[in-house]
Amino acid sequence: MNLNDDMAAKIKKLVQVNEKLTQLHWIVAQVAGENDLNTMYNLIVNGFMQIAEVPGCQFILIDEQGNPREKVKRCTLHNRCTLQNFSCSCPAAERVFYQVIEKRAVTLNIPHSDYCATCSNLCQMKLLQGFCLYGKNNDPLAVILAQHFNYPQVSEETNMILELFTIQVSLALENAILNEPFA
Repeated sequence: MNLNDDMAAKIKKLVQVNEKLTQLHWIVAQVAGENDLNTMYNLIVNGFMQIAEVPGCQFILIDEQGNPREKVKRCTLHNRCTLQNFSCSCPAAERVFYQVIEKRAVTLNIPHSDYCATCSNLCQMKLLQGFCLYGKNNDPLAVILAQHFNYPQVSEETNMILELFTIQVSLALENAILNEPFA
C-alpha cells in the first residue's frame, strides 16, 4: 500500500466516523425532545439500529428489581431475530441480559461457550452486542441487544459512538420516566 492509498483509507475512515457522529447528534436530539415514552422507545431502537448498522435489535426496560419489564423489538430481515420471545426462545438469553447489566457493554461471538452449550446449532445469530442504559444513581434503566446475522467489522470507533449514544439516551430516558406522572 502506498502513501496515497494509506491516506485515502484514513480519510474514508474519518468520513465514516463523522457521519456516525452526525447521526448520533440528530438521533439524540430527537430522543431528548420526545415526551411520549412509547415513541421514545421506538426512536431509541431505530436510532441504535441505524448507528450500529444492525439488522435486529431489542430494547428491554428494566424494573426497580433489575428484571425485564417491557420490550421493543425491530428486525429488518423478515423477523429473523432469534430472541423474539426474550424469556423463552433462547436458553442463554436471560444470562446474557444480566451479564450486560453487570458489565455495561458486552460483545459476544455466537455460539459462545459460556452461553450456548445447549442451543448453538439452533441459533442463526453470529454476534450479539449488548449495552446497558443507566440512571444517575447507577440504576439500570434498560438494555439494548443488537443481533447480527454475520460477523461484521465492529470498530473501536463505532463501539465508542454506541457507548456515547447509550449515555446520552440514558439521560433523556430517565428524565422522561421521571416526568411521566406529570404528562
